[in-house]
Amino acid sequence: MQLAIGLVAALAFSLALGTWLESRAGAAVARAHVYQSIWSRGLLTLLAINVMASALIRFPWTRHQAGFVITHIGIEILLAGSLIGARFGFDAQVHLSPGQSASSVEVEQDRLLVAVPGTDGTFAGYEIPLDLWSQTTWNGHWPAGRTMPIGGTGAARLIVVNWLASARSDPNQAGEFIEAPVAPADLPHATKAVCLSIDFGGQQVLRWVAQGSATSVDMAENVIRFAYAPEEKPLPFNLSVASVRRANVSAGEPVGYATDVVFTAPDGTVSRQSVQINHPATFDGVSVFSGPVDEHDAASPVATLDVRKDPGRSLKYLGGVLIVAGTIGVFMVGSVEDRKRRPGRSARGSEPAMATATA
Repeated sequence: MQLAIGLVAALAFSLALGTWLESRAGAAVARAHVYQSIWSRGLLTLLAINVMASALIRFPWTRHQAGFVITHIGIEILLAGSLIGARFGFDAQVHLSPGQSASSVEVEQDRLLVAVPGTDGTFAGYEIPLDLWSQTTWNGHWPAGRTMPIGGTGAARLIVVNWLASARSDPNQAGEFIEAPVAPADLPHATKAVCLSIDFGGQQVLRWVAQGSATSVDMAENVIRFAYAPEEKPLPFNLSVASVRRANVSAGEPVGYATDVVFTAPDGTVSRQSVQINHPATFDGVSVFSGPVDEHDAASPVATLDVRKDPGRSLKYLGGVLIVAGTIGVFMVGSVEDRKRRPGRSARGSEPAMATATA
């Protein structure tokens, strides 16, 4: 029991810490340092083991323990859904104008695409995932002096020496970037930039590259090409935007936009839905939420859509229902047992007790 209380308290603290970090430094920092961290998943795993052990040591169960057992099964299912969602789900974005479509989305995980020349004159291509958010400080900044070696790039040796989650070109130094402070909520839409130390053929250079762009470096009479881009997740359908318009909202709701999206499945199934604030669209287990709309070009506004997949959602709902049902069962059984233990009570209420008191 003491271990369970300690684990629940630690989990509650981690959730409070994650909420504070999200408001202070952005959702990406909270996910990297708290929600999807190894220690957070370790807490969930330990809690699941503790809950299972607490139920198993009371086996064989009696009929009066039904609520207790249902509650513990619900907790196990809820934790399993959380772990499955964290492991196999994703939270991504896509930017589309009316008439445009996408079959994949960009996630917060970054990647580096590198082409290194070989001795035979051909290029060897490498795709390296970059887990940069987890290397930052708690306020989302790259620590001074920190380096992160990148393996798997053949003869070239690459090291990340700096990274900016929100960057702009340095007006005083061509080809370099400086920090561009933004609000935490705007970080997903900010331009990122990474500074790489490249060692090849006995030469070493530093080169900045912004996310979504590519560059090349001449070294030892060879050209090394590399690009910095977000990782992409394939969608089980084709997503297109039919129109972007001002939303007709009810009283008390925020004013926003309505984006008409079209889902086209591989088998030809088509579903057209409208997405606006607090009213997402769902198709084939993937939910699409409304995001900011760029109206710089009034004739072709760009809608930012948040795309989320959580394969553990059904388990979370089922676990929540079982926890509520089991808790109600525990209180009902406890109430019945309590009435049975009270002296001088019968089905007729308190008449015997009153009669005894009168006598």
